[in-house]
Amino acid sequence: FVVRTITDQQFDAKKLILATGVEDRMPAIPGFAACWGISVLHCPYCHGYEVHGQQLGIIANGDTAYEMAWHIQHWSPNMTLFTNGPATISDEHRQIIAALNIPIIEKEIAAIEHQHGQLKTLHFTDGTDHVLDAVFSRVAFRQHSDLAQRLGCKIDEPGYISVSAFGETSIPGVYAAGDNSSPMRQVLVAATKGNLAGVMINRTLIEEKVAALSAQTAN
Repeated sequence: FVVRTITDQQFDAKKLILATGVEDRMPAIPGFAACWGISVLHCPYCHGYEVHGQQLGIIANGDTAYEMAWHIQHWSPNMTLFTNGPATISDEHRQIIAALNIPIIEKEIAAIEHQHGQLKTLHFTDGTDHVLDAVFSRVAFRQHSDLAQRLGCKIDEPGYISVSAFGETSIPGVYAAGDNSSPMRQVLVAATKGNLAGVMINRTLIEEKVAALSAQTAN
C-alpha cells in the first residue's frame, strides 16, 4: 500500500489499518449538540449508572423508541419517552411501553435548555416544558473518512466497516479498528480492537516472511 498525504508525503506499507472513527450527525434541536455526551447520552452502558434514579427521558420514535424504552427502563422509575412529533409506534409496542410505566409525549421539541451542557429543561413548540436531568438518544452517523469505501471495503447495513474477529476488512491486508467498525463506542473497546488488529498484522507479516523463506529453501 502507498499512502500519500496532502503535503505530498509518501508512506509505503505491507498492511494498512484504518482507525478513522465516525462522525455523529446531530438533529436540528437547539442545545442538543451542546449536551451531547454530557447529559444527552447515546449508550446506557457508557452512562447509565451515573444518572440512575434521576428524571430521565428518551428522544426517539418508531422501533428505535420501543427498543430504547425497554432497554433502559430499569435505570429510573422517572422515565419519559419524547417522540418529537406524532409517534410512529405500533399499538403492541405502545402497550408494552405503557406497562413499563413510561409515558409518551408526542409534542415537537423546540429547544433544550442547559447550563454548560447539563440539561435543565425540554421546551416544546406549544410553549410548555419538561424538567429533566438527562436524556438518551440515538443519532445518525457516517464514516469520518471515506478511505474504506475508496479502497472497496465492505460496509454493513448500519454503516460500519465490516471486519473479522481480528479486524481484517473484506480487502486483504486492510484492517480497521475503533468506532468505524464497532457500535461499542468505548475507549477500552477501541483500544482492544486496535491491539487485536496489531497482533494479527504482526503475526501475518511474520508468517509471510517465513513462507517466503520456506519457498526459497525449497527451491
